[in-house]
Amino acid sequence: MSRLVEARELRPRELYETPNGSVYTIAGVVEATGERQARLWCAHAPDEIVFDPPMVLLAPEQQVSIIQGYETRDHHHHAGYVEAVFAREMDRRHQAAMLQGEGKRQQTAAEERQRERESRPWWKKVMG
Repeated sequence: MSRLVEARELRPRELYETPNGSVYTIAGVVEATGERQARLWCAHAPDEIVFDPPMVLLAPEQQVSIIQGYETRDHHHHAGYVEAVFAREMDRRHQAAMLQGEGKRQQTAAEERQRERESRPWWKKVMG
């Protein structure tokens, strides 16, 4: 069961849940102010589903609902789970890069065939 704690008690890699169901993970501490840096771990509406979420800062006295490891199970299969979103985006970018590379390779091969055809002697052009 989740419990309320002050943000100053959170350690790196601990997870906390917002009232809308989004889950954040603690990434670090700003030593000068004591603020905790957190990154979105699983997005629920109205939080935006992004593959590279920005850091947010938590004031040391802010109350958050810390969650236990077993409570995260359902988030791994949620559409907003950041690792899955990141993997999908990287796969999409990889596919786009591969398609662009394949198109360039085909164009280069066609140009090479054309140059080869043009450089053949006239009698080979006639014969085939």
